[in-house]
Amino acid sequence: MKSYTVYMWVVVLLSITLGFLIGSNQQIVQNVVRQPMTGNQKLSQFMRYLDQYYVDQIDTDSLATEVIQDLIKKLDPHSFYISKEELSRMAENMQGNFVGIGVSFFMVNDTVNVVRVLPGGPK
Repeated sequence: MKSYTVYMWVVVLLSITLGFLIGSNQQIVQNVVRQPMTGNQKLSQFMRYLDQYYVDQIDTDSLATEVIQDLIKKLDPHSFYISKEELSRMAENMQGNFVGIGVSFFMVNDTVNVVRVLPGGPK
């Protein structure tokens, strides 16, 4: 009976140790089983790591904006990214009349359409 109790304690301790090792290395086990990450997943995971583990405090929103701007420049040098704040400022500037050119206009989507040329305007 005494050897049975010792045997049970050994089995319990080995089970606890094995469970602890497997639980603590769960990330390693997941990385072996998991499919390769896509580009979106890599970028998302990288931003999460920066936000959680980077030594200094960083503004991830401004960093993401810079990354997006650089990506767009590399893809198409004639395109650019407009942040939400810049878009609202641009929309305010585009409403109303263009002072000094003598036209009346309206906007359709992102295009300015001249309705008429005002008499007495600059030539």
